[in-house]
Amino acid sequence: MTNAMSYMIGYDVVRQTAYQIQAIKYGLNTKIKDSNWQELFVYVLSSFSERIEIEQQFEKFISNGSVFNELASMDAIYKYNSKHKRENKEYVLMLSGLEKIIMEYAVKEYDCIIHINKNIDEDDVVLQATDKKLLNLIQDSKVKYYHITKESVLSDMLEKIVADMNIHTIISPETAMAKAQKNVLDVQVCALMN
Repeated sequence: MTNAMSYMIGYDVVRQTAYQIQAIKYGLNTKIKDSNWQELFVYVLSSFSERIEIEQQFEKFISNGSVFNELASMDAIYKYNSKHKRENKEYVLMLSGLEKIIMEYAVKEYDCIIHINKNIDEDDVVLQATDKKLLNLIQDSKVKYYHITKESVLSDMLEKIVADMNIHTIISPETAMAKAQKNVLDVQVCALMN
């Protein structure tokens, strides 16, 4: 979806740094699901700072993910890892502060957010909690957002978004989607050949 939008309107894409890279850089647990709240906090803060630095280099951009993604993951993983334990007051205060800062950034910098419903395995409680928290953060931010479900026709949604945002398109939504899908298939073929 991100690549298709980029092809369609010509904005650069800002990509999220993978957790594993941040883990190596800051000496964090290499498995995010096994991280304690302090490691998760370092991850969210470092990802947020990095995202700000990159996004500020562009006048207009498309972000692959939002500043809310890592925050939602942190909260879901922490709650999963600490179930049946007493709530950590330090964690609650740090989370609250992070939410306020990240919310303010999103309101100032994002024209809209696109939330894509994922097919989440019923047994993956962390991913379900992450997605629920992510949607709540997006809705609470009051930034215009679009919710895409598996029933949505992606090219129609792309067309609606650019029309609502009054953005000039370079190519049609259908052509942009086809180009993005071809690139994904090309990457998968290259990966299979190695």
